Amino acid sequence: MGKGYVKYTAEQIQHAGMMWYQYRNFRKVSRETDIPWETMKMWESEGQEHWEIGKKREASSVDKRLSVKMLKITEGAMDFLQEQLDDPEQRKGLKTRDVSLMGAIYHDKRQVLEGKPTTISGKGSVAVERRLEEIAEALDKADKRKGGSVSLFSVKK
Repeated sequence: MGKGYVKYTAEQIQHAGMMWYQYRNFRKVSRETDIPWETMKMWESEGQEHWEIGKKREASSVDKRLSVKMLKITEGAMDFLQEQLDDPEQRKGLKTRDVSLMGAIYHDKRQVLEGKPTTISGKGSVAVERRLEEIAEALDKADKRKGGSVSLFSVKK
């Protein structure tokens, strides 16, 4: 080892990576960890294993905290909407379309936060699949009218 070389433990490097993920500032992390900012910058550019582990741990922690907050907000919004619907005086100002839209949005947000399929990312509605089949058939018919013999679309029946 050369003069002035310092070996850092995996835990020190991971901790610095976690702090960098929070602050996104090498110099601030350097002041708090006594690891030269140049060293951390090198770890970042080289994708040092323990540095990356620390960043991923912090990212996961941040994601979990954010998901919990977003779930609370979504549930609060749904509770508020339900209270509006339950109160006959407040309900007068609500339009059915708006209430349905808000409920659908809150539901989809919750599904996304819980990693479940939404109405958008799910298998797809029958109406959409039917419409796609109709488009494919229309394109096939147009292709055949022009004398084409190869169809780019196949429709399963």
